[in-house]
Amino acid sequence: FASADNYRFEYSRLSHKLKSFTRIGVKVWNSIPSILRCLSKLIFKKRIHENLLHLLKEQDDYVGINMIISNFSKLK
Repeated sequence: FASADNYRFEYSRLSHKLKSFTRIGVKVWNSIPSILRCLSKLIFKKRIHENLLHLLKEQDDYVGINMIISNFSKLK
């Protein structure tokens, strides 16, 4: 059922909570188009892996989470 909806996270006023693994994981998951989330596990992993490798190959510098999220939102 995660493929149909986005995950939500609780509001937090603490800065260390904003950079937690679970919060960033939710942001990344929500940025992946639902078309990809509905794929089988094997095909999903392959498409995400290919996309991340392509992004890293294009960049000479640090690839931050915001760049990964914006790149996933462009996927089809």
